[in-house]
Amino acid sequence: MKIITYNIHNYSQEKIDSIIGLGADVYILPEIHSSTEVVLPEEYTLFRFSNPKESTKGLGVICKKEYDFTVPEWFSEEYKYILPLCCGDLLLIAMWPTKTKANKNMGYPQIALDAIKYYTPYFNGKRVILSGDFNCFVGQSDESPKRGTLLQIVDFLSKHNIYSLYHKQVNEDFGKESRTTYHWQFREEQTFFLDYTFTNIEDAKYQLEEWNSKFSDHHAQTLEI
Repeated sequence: MKIITYNIHNYSQEKIDSIIGLGADVYILPEIHSSTEVVLPEEYTLFRFSNPKESTKGLGVICKKEYDFTVPEWFSEEYKYILPLCCGDLLLIAMWPTKTKANKNMGYPQIALDAIKYYTPYFNGKRVILSGDFNCFVGQSDESPKRGTLLQIVDFLSKHNIYSLYHKQVNEDFGKESRTTYHWQFREEQTFFLDYTFTNIEDAKYQLEEWNSKFSDHHAQTLEI
């Protein structure tokens, strides 16, 4: 199974056609605009969560129907932009922690950590993947040791033998990455590391793709399991 995670900056037919052309089985698309509808090839289905009253954007996951992904009954609306999908023994959690009216006083790391802790009981016996735009980096202004930090997320997941594939692959520390995943306002030098893929799948193959500045302000991540 090939999975591409890509904050594509805009949700249009042209962009979705380009994404589908990459030939993946699953596409995790954080931060897609909620006001535009698109047509997918017959073999794909879309899981999408957006609420214009909360955000101008939403979270979308496009999957090939043959894999029969489903939203489990224990999905929580409280974390609607952090979406669990099940396929056999695979638990895929699409990540896009975002602020709404209900959690506007929370930091992004706290939103992500609270959701991860909620879904942890369902990790047992599963191949687990958490992938997306986490909106989290070391030293961000809204992190708090009392509420949540990226490093607390990393530590919590490591206790369940779930690790960031980028950091494991290149042996770099969080906050000291030699590469980036996001270019603020499309500026080449204004960079942050916001996009991650965590998993407990030992033989997973991971690639942080090069930046396509004409397509998005983020880099794509490619995962094969």
